[in-house]
Amino acid sequence: MSKVDLLSTIILVLHTFIKYNLSMKKLKELRLKNKLSVVQMASIVGISSTYYWQIENKDRRLYYELAVKIAKVFKLKPDDIFYDEF
Repeated sequence: MSKVDLLSTIILVLHTFIKYNLSMKKLKELRLKNKLSVVQMASIVGISSTYYWQIENKDRRLYYELAVKIAKVFKLKPDDIFYDEF
Protein backbone atom coordinates (compact mmCIF):
# COMPACT_ATOMS: atom_id res chain seq x y z
CA MET A 1 0.00 0.00 0.00
CA SER A 2 1.42 3.35 -0.99
CA LYS A 3 1.66 6.29 1.38
CA VAL A 4 -1.11 8.05 -0.55
CA ASP A 5 -3.41 5.02 -0.22
CA LEU A 6 -2.66 4.75 3.49
CA LEU A 7 -3.32 8.44 4.03
CA SER A 8 -6.60 8.21 2.09
CA THR A 9 -7.70 5.28 4.23
CA ILE A 10 -6.86 7.10 7.46
CA ILE A 11 -8.78 10.19 6.33
CA LEU A 12 -11.81 8.07 5.41
CA VAL A 13 -11.79 6.32 8.79
CA LEU A 14 -11.48 9.62 10.68
CA HIS A 15 -14.25 11.20 8.61
CA THR A 16 -16.58 8.26 9.34
CA PHE A 17 -15.73 8.38 13.05
CA ILE A 18 -16.44 12.12 13.27
CA LYS A 19 -19.75 11.81 11.39
CA TYR A 20 -20.87 8.96 13.69
CA ASN A 21 -20.01 10.91 16.85
CA LEU A 22 -21.85 14.01 15.62
CA SER A 23 -24.92 11.92 14.77
CA MET A 24 -25.13 10.37 18.22
CA LYS A 25 -24.68 13.79 19.82
CA LYS A 26 -27.52 15.10 17.67
CA LEU A 27 -29.71 12.15 18.74
CA LYS A 28 -29.16 12.88 22.42
CA GLU A 29 -29.82 16.60 21.90
CA LEU A 30 -33.11 15.82 20.13
CA ARG A 31 -34.19 13.51 22.93
CA LEU A 32 -33.41 16.10 25.61
CA LYS A 33 -35.01 18.93 23.63
CA ASN A 34 -38.21 16.87 23.47
CA LYS A 35 -38.00 16.17 27.21
CA LEU A 36 -37.75 12.40 26.78
CA SER A 37 -35.75 10.14 29.03
CA VAL A 38 -33.71 7.19 27.82
CA VAL A 39 -36.36 4.90 29.35
CA GLN A 40 -39.16 6.69 27.49
CA MET A 41 -37.34 6.61 24.15
CA ALA A 42 -36.51 2.94 24.55
CA SER A 43 -40.12 2.13 25.34
CA ILE A 44 -41.41 4.10 22.34
CA VAL A 45 -39.10 2.32 19.87
CA GLY A 46 -39.47 -1.10 21.52
CA ILE A 47 -36.01 -1.79 22.91
CA SER A 48 -34.49 -1.92 26.39
CA SER A 49 -33.30 1.28 28.00
CA THR A 50 -29.82 -0.25 28.24
CA TYR A 51 -29.74 -0.88 24.50
CA TYR A 52 -30.93 2.66 23.76
CA TRP A 53 -28.34 4.16 26.12
CA GLN A 54 -25.64 2.10 24.41
CA ILE A 55 -26.69 3.48 21.02
CA GLU A 56 -26.48 7.09 22.22
CA ASN A 57 -23.12 6.40 23.83
CA LYS A 58 -21.69 4.61 20.79
CA ASP A 59 -21.44 1.23 22.52
CA ARG A 60 -23.92 -0.49 20.15
CA ARG A 61 -24.42 -0.29 16.43
CA LEU A 62 -27.56 1.37 15.15
CA TYR A 63 -29.36 -0.57 12.44
CA TYR A 64 -31.45 1.09 9.75
CA GLU A 65 -34.77 -0.36 10.95
CA LEU A 66 -34.25 1.12 14.40
CA ALA A 67 -33.00 4.42 12.94
CA VAL A 68 -36.33 4.71 11.11
CA LYS A 69 -38.28 4.10 14.34
CA ILE A 70 -36.22 6.68 16.23
CA ALA A 71 -36.57 9.26 13.46
CA LYS A 72 -40.37 8.83 13.46
CA VAL A 73 -40.48 9.80 17.15
CA PHE A 74 -39.13 13.22 16.15
CA LYS A 75 -41.12 13.36 12.88
CA LEU A 76 -37.87 13.31 10.91
CA LYS A 77 -36.17 11.08 8.36
CA PRO A 78 -33.19 8.98 9.52
CA ASP A 79 -30.83 11.07 7.37
CA ASP A 80 -31.92 14.22 9.23
CA ILE A 81 -30.50 12.75 12.43
CA PHE A 82 -27.86 10.26 11.46
CA TYR A 83 -26.20 11.83 8.42
CA ASP A 84 -24.04 14.91 8.61
CA GLU A 85 -22.60 16.35 5.45
CA PHE A 86 -19.18 18.00 5.60
